[in-house]
Amino acid sequence: MAQQRGGQRRSSSSRNTGKRRPSQTTRKKAAPQSDASIIADFYSAFKQTRAFRPVATIFIITLIVLLDLLFAWNYYDRFFFLLGLELIIVAGIWVIGLLLSISATPSPERSET
Repeated sequence: MAQQRGGQRRSSSSRNTGKRRPSQTTRKKAAPQSDASIIADFYSAFKQTRAFRPVATIFIITLIVLLDLLFAWNYYDRFFFLLGLELIIVAGIWVIGLLLSISATPSPERSET
C-alpha cells in the first residue's frame, strides 16, 4: 500500500558505491610523542633560560643534604661531619677555580699600546 516514487525500489547496496568523496579522505596524523621525548624537549627549553643555573644549584644542594640525612639516619654527629666534609671539599674546589681564573686573565699593565 505504500507508494514508491517513480515505481522503482531502492536497494541498500545502491547507496554505498564504494567511492570516497575527496572531503572524506583520511589524513595522516603525526605519531604521538613519547613521554621521554616531551620531557627532553622541556628540559632543553628550560636549560636555555636564565633560571636554569640557580634552580639546578638549589636542586643539587637539596639532593646532597637529603642524601646526607639518609646516610646519617638519626646520628646528628655523622650528619654534620658529612656536611662539613662536603663544605670543605666544595670550598677547596672553589678556591682552586678562582686561582686558575685569576691566572688565566691577562693583566692590563702588561698589555702593549
